[in-house]
Amino acid sequence: MKCLLTILFLCLQLVSFSQQKLKGKPKTFEQTFQYLNLMFDDTSKYTFMTLPEDIAVSRLHFGFGMYLRNSWGLWRHSPLHQYFDSIGVFHADDMSGIILTSYHRYLNKRPILLDSQINYYRTFWKKMNVDGFSSSDMGFVKTEPKKLISYYPVGDTILIGISTTYRKWFTNHYSSAKAIAIVKTHAIDSMQVEIISINVPKKQEPEQKVGDIIYVRPYFCDLVPPKGWSYK
Repeated sequence: MKCLLTILFLCLQLVSFSQQKLKGKPKTFEQTFQYLNLMFDDTSKYTFMTLPEDIAVSRLHFGFGMYLRNSWGLWRHSPLHQYFDSIGVFHADDMSGIILTSYHRYLNKRPILLDSQINYYRTFWKKMNVDGFSSSDMGFVKTEPKKLISYYPVGDTILIGISTTYRKWFTNHYSSAKAIAIVKTHAIDSMQVEIISINVPKKQEPEQKVGDIIYVRPYFCDLVPPKGWSYK
């Protein structure tokens, strides 16, 4: 439950930012990069482009990816849906996956290799039709925990999600908030961090406090860009 709240929190940061800046939705594949450039704040953009491609894309698939699929009309006959349909990509999950993968490569100035991405999903569906679904068959996440954790060196400042509670109509509800933490030690697939700052909405109570030392998984943490960093 806590992991799900963390994912939703990190993804909702992007959605709320986009709603302030954008109107309408992209009509062409190329326009998706322009929209995403505005939708990602510096922290989200730095984290997304710095982490390995498979990690960066899979982290956003269920939260932010779902937002793209719904708000950009990837399930229906929007211009963007029709474009993907014309190149042989028929499932909205695949469309959002290609958009996010391509955006990661765009930010890192790497070839997008669209044909290769299309063939990837064609192979997936052919295999599923024959053998049934198994996410391990396609290897969606290939980066090993040992490699991923190296992106969060000891002493680095990172952004983590923490759980909060609040009362509404005499009932406890759960939400999430952001906290800044310093990486203290590494384990095999987790990190010990010390919370140094918490930003909690009014009337919400965080489960942790400043000074607490907790374990977190790097998959659910954001990198903090260097001071003065901006994407150019």
